[in-house]
Amino acid sequence: MTEYQRDRCASIIKNAADAALVAGSIPIPVPGVDGAMPFQIKMVMELADVFDVSMSTSRAASIVTNYFTSGSSILGFLARRLPVIRGFKAAEQTEDFGWKVARDFDRG
Repeated sequence: MTEYQRDRCASIIKNAADAALVAGSIPIPVPGVDGAMPFQIKMVMELADVFDVSMSTSRAASIVTNYFTSGSSILGFLARRLPVIRGFKAAEQTEDFGWKVARDFDRG
């Protein structure tokens, strides 16, 4: 990964994590719907662009859906009930996921 790619990835991932923090903190009345998902999909598409990887919205959505699973830990239990914790968890997971995707795209 070049320095330029690393800087672009850092910016893209930070923006997505910040958006996920806010979106994850807002209670959504529909069970199973994650408010951070649109930002994570956008992040995957932008990261793909940094590495010249062809990416459709449906493929990005599939990558996001396959990566994220509901947590069964105490933190996962609390996160489903407390919006602030859910927001921080969404931001943390988005950042971790973003760097994983960037490394995967860098490897080809």
